[in-house]
Amino acid sequence: MAWTKKIAPGRIVWAFGKPYQFHPVKLYDGAAMVQLNDANYAGGTKGKKYQKTKIMLHATGGNSPGSGTADYMINISHYAAHLIVERTSKGTVGTPARAARTDPKLRADAVLDDGIEFVDVVQAGELYDWLAHGSNWNRSMIGIEHTNVENTWENAKDETLDAAAAAKNRRPRDLNRFYRLKATDGPPAFTRTEYQAYEDAQYNSMILMLRSICIEQRIPRQFFGDNWKDKARRRVPWKRVVKDGVPQVDANGNPVWEVDFTPGSANDREEYGKLERFRGIIRHSNVHQDKSCPGIIAYTRLYRGVTDEWWMPVEIDGAERKYYSGPFWTPIFTAPDNGGKASKPSLWRWLGNAAPVGTTLNLADIEALTETQSYFNLSFSGVEEYYKRCETRAGGLFPVGLNLVWHGGIHLEVKEGNPIVYAAASGTIVAARITSMKDTDEEPGFGSQRFVLIRHAVYWKTENDPDGPPSTGPDDPPAKRINYTAADAADGNPGNPTYVFSLYMHLGPLADPYSQADGNPRWYNLWLRKQALAKGLAPDADPPVVPSKEDLDKIIGVNDQRGRVFNPEIEVSIGDVLGNAGVFADFDNPKLKRQLVHFEITSHKDFEVTLAGKRSAKDLDENQISDVALINKEITAAGGSPLAAAPKLRDLRVLHMSTWGWNKGMAFEAILMDPLWGSQLLHVQRMMWFEDALAANPVLKKQLGDKPLFWHYHPITFMAAINRLIVAENREIIEAPWQGAVANVELDDDYFLTDYFDYDSSVTPPVWRQAAADNKKIEPYQEGKYQFTRADLACRVSTAAPVAPHSPDVSPPKQTHFSLALLEIIERVRDRLGAGVEIKCAYICPGHTLETSRCCRDDIFHALAHLQGIAVDIKPAGNGTPTTVKALWAEVKTVCADFNKTAAEHAGRACCANLPNNFTTVDFKAHDDAVTAKLNAGTALTAAEARAFAAHIALMP
Repeated sequence: MAWTKKIAPGRIVWAFGKPYQFHPVKLYDGAAMVQLNDANYAGGTKGKKYQKTKIMLHATGGNSPGSGTADYMINISHYAAHLIVERTSKGTVGTPARAARTDPKLRADAVLDDGIEFVDVVQAGELYDWLAHGSNWNRSMIGIEHTNVENTWENAKDETLDAAAAAKNRRPRDLNRFYRLKATDGPPAFTRTEYQAYEDAQYNSMILMLRSICIEQRIPRQFFGDNWKDKARRRVPWKRVVKDGVPQVDANGNPVWEVDFTPGSANDREEYGKLERFRGIIRHSNVHQDKSCPGIIAYTRLYRGVTDEWWMPVEIDGAERKYYSGPFWTPIFTAPDNGGKASKPSLWRWLGNAAPVGTTLNLADIEALTETQSYFNLSFSGVEEYYKRCETRAGGLFPVGLNLVWHGGIHLEVKEGNPIVYAAASGTIVAARITSMKDTDEEPGFGSQRFVLIRHAVYWKTENDPDGPPSTGPDDPPAKRINYTAADAADGNPGNPTYVFSLYMHLGPLADPYSQADGNPRWYNLWLRKQALAKGLAPDADPPVVPSKEDLDKIIGVNDQRGRVFNPEIEVSIGDVLGNAGVFADFDNPKLKRQLVHFEITSHKDFEVTLAGKRSAKDLDENQISDVALINKEITAAGGSPLAAAPKLRDLRVLHMSTWGWNKGMAFEAILMDPLWGSQLLHVQRMMWFEDALAANPVLKKQLGDKPLFWHYHPITFMAAINRLIVAENREIIEAPWQGAVANVELDDDYFLTDYFDYDSSVTPPVWRQAAADNKKIEPYQEGKYQFTRADLACRVSTAAPVAPHSPDVSPPKQTHFSLALLEIIERVRDRLGAGVEIKCAYICPGHTLETSRCCRDDIFHALAHLQGIAVDIKPAGNGTPTTVKALWAEVKTVCADFNKTAAEHAGRACCANLPNNFTTVDFKAHDDAVTAKLNAGTALTAAEARAFAAHIALMP
């Protein structure tokens, strides 16, 4: 069908530190918008609204444009996705030529247009529709189809292929189009070894689309699974094909796999339950046994593009950071566990037609490509350790140095094993200097003048959560959530976040500034590509053609005795490689050089991020010496030592003259008069960059300031504060009052189940009404059903004489107080056991706390844990036997041990740990210590012991 496209009303999506016009495209047949066939709506649900808690990624196993995929879905398959991400303009049949984007009907801002290629996001249905594509969970899912060659890469037909080769041996000329998996990387989802890679424009459109949907729908920006096998896992388990005891392989030597139709193991049942209760982004293959869909997506690239987390810019222990850092860059360092060999590349790359077929494609590092585990959890589980590392004589103290001179950042020393510096958050590189003067490098007291400055857009303001529990009084403040629509500082327009800048100073030299070298960070090679394209050169040739050294030196070379500052304007994702740490002088021994990076976080003087620190201070006299009474008081109290006072100054937000603008004003006059500094004037001037950055990028005058007077934040304090917001956002559970609404329990802002509610659609408008504890299964959100009931988790009727009333005095009660983390733990135990589990005691209300016999441990200490909602007693269904007790105990041990391995790392991830504040682990014991000892020793219980058995499970600080 010959369809036209119309651009839907757009929205601004903030990503990489800047706003994008993002407009989904709708398809039209003449003047009428193309509608999905009614058969595409599951169960005749067209026009009804459903809360969305998941996003499912699909891929078309062909080479269609978005219109072709939509045509197939609407008129043939009746399996529709809500959105379709098209191929790029090059090689996509039926897509208008790029020049047509100047047509008013196809505005250039309708898509992400990077000046080279573009990708449409076609909207096929409303996001709240229940569309039939993927699984029985679709009423809670938003489906996204990618028009890409899924895994039959021989079908690819575009200009990147070597047309002269035989059809099935064609390989791409593009550096980033195909990759190969090792045979051992096979199933669950990767049933072939070669795949067509998604293109840069597709990734960028996916990132904008996912950010837009997740923010609008409040869907957690997280991906299913803790490792690549989890992420790739299909719903039905798989096994190797074995004949006569020999594992089978295909004609190419790859393992042969088949679906395992035997009854599910405990692990399989648990994985299915985790998927069912997960909220976030999953792949189609996670829910279907016969799907590779959506093939290989670099999940880490998507994750790092959609998350707003901040991460440390170096690995202070020297370990390898596994996140995808390509294309174009293999980390140059050696780790202690690989015998001195270069580290495993986190990328794929086409090496040219000279190599024999079969050896021309790098093996992809699957773990790096699919890793989406938060660096926040990995880095900030030891926040105190990071503080201590930079609170040393050599650590570059914040906010003043040992000489009481302003020092707006911290020094992070690197280990020899991994000197790499990574972007601390997603943003755009808006200023950089990659050249450094040798004599200043070597001069005692100085070092590298190279730096990178990244602009970020930070959402940090909050609002009352309209879907959170109502406040009950002054001691119970209302729940908060991130406010994505507040007017703010970036340019004063509604809905804009605040511009924040991160600086990475004293970087090392690039491998080769004059070519697209593997040793260069990706951002720099991309910048070289931009320069080549601007001059009509061929950056995709083999080898790539870039501007001459003479032309490049006019931008990046030396000018007036110091390296030039230029504006790369290159987007980077959180964790992208910026370069290696350079060297700077040791404070105590200026002749000694240390490999480190100076790291600081700043904002414009008019836009203070008040979240990042409890106290605020200003020094407006624009010199380099601290005149802040609050700071001087803390230093005096610490015996006059800025080092001893450093822990007391972590919470400060300070407005002061930036170190990097001392070549003007009072700071410069003070340098001229100082005998020591004055003699080093040339070296000091070479370290400055602020004035040059504004000249290279005039927009910084508005965004950062027209003079170097910034707000400075302790980087670790800033990151921890922002990440706490992200944790809360991922943990938020909402339930829109739409058709099919199923939530029947509220959660407070620390993830405790509280009030029971039912949705009453018999009135207009429909309302939520408080409900009594009953046998309805607990459902905190769409498709988040647990097998335990509201009555299971509420306080039980008193059996004391005389009977003590509930507190509050309502029977049956209309509330509980019970940790969702604990509910998740016992649900996992039930999943694994595959048999009935009874709750003997969950919540004990204040009116019944003294009835200690409710708890299987029968003492006030354990009863109080039930009152706090952090303990539960469970037993096998019915009368326990030695066999059923043994089986239940084994699964409790397995689940608790697994939980404790990852609880600290996943405390902010919905449907993983959901630990309340100040809790870190889970512990368990039987009703009697002697029974606990017998079970742990594998000693059989007596029948009487089994009948009396209950397991007491509790969260621990």
